[in-house]
Amino acid sequence: MRHSRVKSVIASLILLVSAAPVASDYGPMTLFQLLMANDVAVRGDVTNLEDARYEIELAYNFRQSEVPKSLGVIRFDSYPPETRTGDFDVGQFIVLFAVAEGEGLVRPLGRAGEGEIRRDADYVYVQALSRPPTTLTRTRSEDGTYAAYRIDARLFDQAVEGFYGCYRPTGPGRIERICSSDAQESYRGGSWLAGHLSKIAERMIGGED
Repeated sequence: MRHSRVKSVIASLILLVSAAPVASDYGPMTLFQLLMANDVAVRGDVTNLEDARYEIELAYNFRQSEVPKSLGVIRFDSYPPETRTGDFDVGQFIVLFAVAEGEGLVRPLGRAGEGEIRRDADYVYVQALSRPPTTLTRTRSEDGTYAAYRIDARLFDQAVEGFYGCYRPTGPGRIERICSSDAQESYRGGSWLAGHLSKIAERMIGGED
C-alpha cells in the first residue's frame, strides 16, 4: 500500500512539472528574438485599419529584402490591449517584425503583439530586451495603457539596420556573421543598442564567453 502511494505521489509530481509553463514560452519576445525570427522587418504608417487586419505603407525596409510597398497585416485579438505596445489609429507610425501568413498577408511576431512596435518622431517603444542596461527603464505611455523601453528612434534604426548588415539569421537559434571583424567591431561600438545586439549574436555564434 505504501509503495503504491509513493508511486502515485511521484506520478502527480511529474504531471505537475510537465504542465508547468516555461518562462521562455510565455514571456514576451525580446528585440533580439524579433530580429532573429521575422520574415519582414519594416517601419511605416498604419493605413486602412480594421478589426481583423490593417495595412502598413512602408517607409523603410530594414532587411533590404523584397517586400511590397504596402503590406496587409493580420491583427489578432488573442491578447489584452494592455500587454501590447498600445492601440493605434490610422496614421500611427510603427516598426513591424512579422512572419508571412500566406495570401500576401503577414502576422506580427509574439503572443502579445511584440512585433508591433509603436513609434513616434523621437522614440521607439520596445516591449522586452534581454538584460537591458540598468540605466534604461520602462516608461509608461502618455495615456497609461502600456509600458515599454523608450529608445531613441535614430539610434534604434541604425542598430537594427547595422545588425542585418553584419549578421544573417540562418534558422531557429542559429546566426552567422557576414561582415569582417573590423566591421563588426565598428558596428558594436556604434551605440549601446548595437553593442547589446552584437554581444548576444557573438555569444550565439560562439565568438565569446
